[in-house]
Amino acid sequence: MKNINDLLSELGRIFAYDLERFRDLWLTQFDAFVDYTMVFEKLIYIVGMGNPEVEKKAAGILEEFITSRLKSYEEWKSSAWLA
Repeated sequence: MKNINDLLSELGRIFAYDLERFRDLWLTQFDAFVDYTMVFEKLIYIVGMGNPEVEKKAAGILEEFITSRLKSYEEWKSSAWLA
């Protein structure tokens, strides 16, 4: 299993993709932005806790989200799911 730091660049690419994908749907783009802001805020808190078990669980959730985004669109987990 990867750690949070190993997953941040891929999460950032998905974040940027979602913002670009919803460019013409301002409200949806804003919702995605808010979701990812909450995610990054939570990740900062989790890393700051210094609890390896909590970090491991968070990394597992990030991996599940990222893995879902490699599947067909119907199987994607949303930014709201991640938040």
